[in-house]
Amino acid sequence: MQINALLRQMFIMLIVTTGLWLWQMLARVLPNAGLIASLVVFVGLIAVGLWYRVKTRRRVWLNAYFLPGSPLHRLLQGGLWMGLVQGVTAVVLGLVLAAALLRSHSLWVWVSFLLAALLLPMLALGISKRLETHAPTIYRDALSLRLSALFLGVLLWGGLIYQSYHASYPDFRGASLDQAIWYMMSTQQARSEFLLGVLELSSAAEAIRLWFAQRLLPAPITSLWQGLAWCLVLAQEALFVWSYLLLCSGALRLQALRRTTSSHNTGDDDAT
Repeated sequence: MQINALLRQMFIMLIVTTGLWLWQMLARVLPNAGLIASLVVFVGLIAVGLWYRVKTRRRVWLNAYFLPGSPLHRLLQGGLWMGLVQGVTAVVLGLVLAAALLRSHSLWVWVSFLLAALLLPMLALGISKRLETHAPTIYRDALSLRLSALFLGVLLWGGLIYQSYHASYPDFRGASLDQAIWYMMSTQQARSEFLLGVLELSSAAEAIRLWFAQRLLPAPITSLWQGLAWCLVLAQEALFVWSYLLLCSGALRLQALRRTTSSHNTGDDDAT
C-alpha cells in the first residue's frame, strides 16, 4: 500500500513539474484571463502548503502550553487572521515563482526541480519510517515532509547560487542605476499587461541587485567574506526554491486529503 501511495505522489509531482514547464512556455502569450487563472492555481497550492505548515506549528504550540478543553486552546488555534496572513504570503510567493520561472531558461533548473519533486515524497516516506519510534503519529507525516523539503531546498538553493555565480550578466559598471533598471525592464515582453508589470518589477529588482553587486562585490571572489556577501546578494534564489517546494508540498497535501476523504466515504458506504 505504501508503494502504491508513493507512486501516486511521484506521479502528482511529475504532473506538477510538467505543468509548470508548459506554463513557462505559454505564459507570455496568454491573455489576462488565462494568466490569472493559472496564477490562482499557483497561489492556491502554495497557500495549502503554507496553511498546513502553520496549522501544524500552531497545534504543537497549543498542545505544549494549553489543555485541550481550555477556552484559550480554541481561541488561539487560528482562523481568519492566520488564513489572511498565509494568503497574502502565498500571493507574494506565487508572483515570485511565476517571475522566476519565466526569467529562467536553464535546462539545469528544470532537471533539478524535477528530481527534487520526485525525491520529495520518497524522502518523506523514508524519514517517516525513521521517526516511527520518535515522533507522534499525528505529527510524523508533517514533520517528515518538512524535513524533506528543507534538505532538498538547501541543495537546490546551493545549486542555483553556484549556477548564478557562473552565469553571464550585463555589465553595469559603467552605467547609472536608472540606466541599469531601464535596460533590464526593456528586455521583458508579455501579452498580458499584468504579467508584463510583474516581469518588469522582477527585472528592476535584479538590475538593482546586479548594479550593487558589480560595484561592491567584485568577481572573482578572493575571500570567504566576499563569498558570503555574494550569497546574501543571491538570497532571492531561496525565495524561488521555497515557493516551488511549497507548491509541491501543497499538491501532495491536497492529494492526501482527497485520498483520506475518499477512504472515509468508502468506509461509510460499506457500513451502510
